[in-house]
Amino acid sequence: MASGAACLQGFRTAGTKVDGRSTIYCTAWKDVATAIKQYKYRLSSAAQEARGPVVREPGLGRGAFRYENVKEAAPFSDDLRLLVRDSNLECEVQVQSLKPLTAQQVTAAWPAMTKTVRALLPELRS
Repeated sequence: MASGAACLQGFRTAGTKVDGRSTIYCTAWKDVATAIKQYKYRLSSAAQEARGPVVREPGLGRGAFRYENVKEAAPFSDDLRLLVRDSNLECEVQVQSLKPLTAQQVTAAWPAMTKTVRALLPELRS
């Protein structure tokens, strides 16, 4: 496995500064079979980590899902996760906030996370 770099940055929501971060982790597995195995494992274990449903994201890579993580959330109040597999590449986007996000903020975060991965995947492939 060859690991990528994490890009950490603060984020704003609705013009208000929020104590939180957005992180992207990408891994290039040695082959597609390993990537598929890892993806299936992460998908099968996500329900035990999630608050609410694990939602599939069709049309994003070769497989994608999202959920609100509670298992590893501390010290964050909210920990949103989007995991995407495309061939042997796996990317996970995390949005974490120390203060609770509103339902509106959570709803707005998912498409922004998806947009980020859609822009990132072709760059990683080039």
